[in-house]
Amino acid sequence: MRHLIAENDSAVLQEGAALGTHGGYTPYLAATYPLDKIAEAHQQSEHSRTQGKIVVTV
Repeated sequence: MRHLIAENDSAVLQEGAALGTHGGYTPYLAATYPLDKIAEAHQQSEHSRTQGKIVVTV
């Protein structure tokens, strides 16, 4: 398992997108929330040491 840190570098983001497109990268999802529970999603991100992505579905 490799850990990746998000960067606001377009070249790095494009490389990550290419890996995902070809199945070379699968992000770990810590939690998924519907839009009406966005306050809970924010609370989790602010008050816990979440490992993985928090997703809000629209």
